[in-house]
Amino acid sequence: MKKLLALAACLLMAFPLWGCSSQGGNNSSGGVQYTQGETATVGVTKTTLNEVKESHGQGSYSPAAGNVFLLCEVTVENTSDEEMNISSMMSFACTVDGEETDVSIPAMASRGDKQQMDGSIPAGESMTGVLGYEVPEDWKEISIRFKPSLTAYDQAVFYAEK
Repeated sequence: MKKLLALAACLLMAFPLWGCSSQGGNNSSGGVQYTQGETATVGVTKTTLNEVKESHGQGSYSPAAGNVFLLCEVTVENTSDEEMNISSMMSFACTVDGEETDVSIPAMASRGDKQQMDGSIPAGESMTGVLGYEVPEDWKEISIRFKPSLTAYDQAVFYAEK
C-alpha cells in the first residue's frame, strides 16, 4: 500500500512537467501540433479543439479587471472497446502566451448550458465539453495539450490565436 501511495505521489508531482510546451512541428515532449478544427488521433481517441471564444462572464461570475475568460470547446471520441474517463484538470494542460494556466472555476461556471469536459465516455461514443481559463485580455496564443491518461505516451497540442 505504501508503494502504491508513493507511486501516486510521484505521478502527481510529475504531472505539471508535461504541460510545458515548445513550438514547431513535433515538439520535444512528443506531442504533434494541431490547430483549431483539426482532429488528432491520440491513443484510443480522436480529439478536436472545436472553438475558442472569449467571455466576460455570466451572472455573478466575471474575470478580474484586465482579464477575460477563454472557453475552449473540445470533442473527445473514445475509439476503444472500453469506457474511459476524461478530466479537465488531469487530461488537459494549458499555456497562454508561454505561461502555464490552470482551469478557472469561475470561467467554468460561466460556460452557460455547455457541458464541462469531465466525465466518462462509453466505448465508441464521444463527449463534447468546455475547458475554461482566465487570461489577460491581450492574450495572443493558447496551446492546449491533451493526454488521454496519466500513463499515456501519446499526446497532442492544439494551438489557437486570438
